[in-house]
Amino acid sequence: MRDELSELMFRSAFIDTDEAVAGLDAQRRVAFWSRGCRSLLGTPACEAEGKPLQSFFHDPTDCENVFEATRQRGAVRNFEVRLVHADGGVNPASLSVNRLGEDPPRGFIVRFAPVQSDFEKAPGERSLREALVRMERFSSVGRITAAFAHEMRTPLHVISSTAELALEDSAEGSRERDDLSMILRNAHQASSSVLALLEFAKSGKSRLREDSLTAVVQSVLCWIEKLCQKQGILLISNLPKLPPLLMDANSLRSVLHNILVNAVEAMPEGGTLTVVTKALEDGGALLTVCDTGPGMPESVLAKAGTAFFTTKEDGTGLGLYLANRVLAEHGAVLDFSCPDEGGTLVSVLFPGPNSAIHP
Repeated sequence: MRDELSELMFRSAFIDTDEAVAGLDAQRRVAFWSRGCRSLLGTPACEAEGKPLQSFFHDPTDCENVFEATRQRGAVRNFEVRLVHADGGVNPASLSVNRLGEDPPRGFIVRFAPVQSDFEKAPGERSLREALVRMERFSSVGRITAAFAHEMRTPLHVISSTAELALEDSAEGSRERDDLSMILRNAHQASSSVLALLEFAKSGKSRLREDSLTAVVQSVLCWIEKLCQKQGILLISNLPKLPPLLMDANSLRSVLHNILVNAVEAMPEGGTLTVVTKALEDGGALLTVCDTGPGMPESVLAKAGTAFFTTKEDGTGLGLYLANRVLAEHGAVLDFSCPDEGGTLVSVLFPGPNSAIHP
């Protein structure tokens, strides 16, 4: 009877639970795999059992670091790592590990959790009521945005199809053909952004895959170039070829578009917009966007990227906040500063696999 009860308690705590928990043997191979692990990583228990835990890490050195810390301390809490989903995506997660037995350990209990959102850190707010109100506002914005994105798919398809048909009848090398090509290119990009927005609303997080930061930046500059010409802004770019980075290209395009439009809007009388990317020694990259506008006072600089904070009459205060959220999922760091010579400098740091900064 006791054995049967123990088995029921074990299954309830470690197998049939929605918490992502796994048991490992002394060689760190999966001995049991909860229902929550399958939900988080997409791998059923029958496939996970017997596999080394390291095979679920995007960066195997993260796994070694976790267990080295466990060896020294006996347990580790909320160690941030990147895990590989069964569909090939890379998901940020926090890891907690408990050692079973002294050296040498007989096994380990591992708990996974998605990286916390701002709302899950609500105890830091001035009141629970304020946090709940903010959550409801974001929930409403999310539903409206998803509905808007869904409604935009049909007119974008009509624009793309019409531009394609018109292109077939346009003369090679004509101004009309160039304009139609631009319309088609932007319609396709807008469609991709709408699909990414719908995916974000559905899953709540980006899907990271290796891609070219240079290509992403160049595609966004194609949008911005004519806007700069219209406002008398000199656009300078230095975009060398960089090693591929883990990214969600569509989400990142939206982020960069937001940053660049803000820079252009800061120079209504013209100026210079400089966009530079460079490789870092750790395998990462640094993107900088510098304008020659009036810059931002310290009071505004301190709140840049805060949800619902805006200095524009028609602004929502969500653009840079959502940009920050997307970049955080890339392990990237967004920073604003105002150089002594004037203007605003926006820096986006993408840490590489050898960086001390872990996403």
